[in-house]
Amino acid sequence: MDKLSVLADFEKRAEGEELENDEVRLFLLLLVTYDSERQCGEIRRGAIAAALARGFFPAGLNRACRRLSALGLSEVVLAPPEGITGEDALMVYRILT
Repeated sequence: MDKLSVLADFEKRAEGEELENDEVRLFLLLLVTYDSERQCGEIRRGAIAAALARGFFPAGLNRACRRLSALGLSEVVLAPPEGITGEDALMVYRILT
């Protein structure tokens, strides 16, 4: 996967959608940590919190993931279980573009 092509596709799909800053930053963070060879990415909750803000959880993360999924940009494969708040909680995802 060519990440520059993914960014160009992201720009097209997000145009006119009025994505929030945190949604854009989350997608960029997911893209940076994505493993193209394995066709999936893994990121710890602590890394997302460090990049976005601790107040982003859980509602903001859920909303951002749903918006990115609805646009066909990413898909959460495995989310941390409800109530898990530790920084080591792992999220597994795919970039769909």
